Amino acid sequence: MPDLSRNLVHQRWLLKLV
Repeated sequence: MPDLSRNLVHQRWLLKLV
């Protein structure tokens, strides 16, 4: 499920942005 992996990466870089 690449969708899940993408979502995780999205949240990860989002957290780094904060």
